[in-house]
Amino acid sequence: MTEQQHDHLDAGKRAYDVGDYETAVQAFRQAREVWRQVGDKYAEADALMSEGVAHLRMKNYQDAEAALREALAIFTEIGATDGQATALGNLGSLLYSRGRYEDAADYLDQAAVLFGQIGEVEREVESLQMLSRILLRKRDWINAVLVYDRLLQKIPPNELTPPQRLLRLLNKIFFRLLGVQTS
Repeated sequence: MTEQQHDHLDAGKRAYDVGDYETAVQAFRQAREVWRQVGDKYAEADALMSEGVAHLRMKNYQDAEAALREALAIFTEIGATDGQATALGNLGSLLYSRGRYEDAADYLDQAAVLFGQIGEVEREVESLQMLSRILLRKRDWINAVLVYDRLLQKIPPNELTPPQRLLRLLNKIFFRLLGVQTS
């Protein structure tokens, strides 16, 4: 990493950490441009994603969505599954907060699958939790329970809280009564 790349990235992170999101956006844009010029697509997409998250903090939802979508496109182009999963999760969260539940559900489901593929269980669980909330909002009770059950299966049995263990048992009973196969 050149000194210029490092400076822009550090400036963006420092500004973001203290809540100066406008400065963070500018610094992440500059970092993105430097990464683009040197041909590091992963770092370019990462800077774009950071810019999108900073826009989100400023409630610049259109700019946030545009930056996150562009980051997702680059991560997809270069086959960076970790970046894709994170961008999908961020887009899902953004769309959820904007009430665009159908789109959010699609992104969160994709994010959960990718997080699972790369072994990011905690982030997979976070995506599944939000997806389950969306399904509950849509009154899609069966699928909400199925998604929440997927989430519970990702948590080691010895780490489940007592309410989670009870819910897991009730889910098993419920699915048997309905004749629904679960994994």
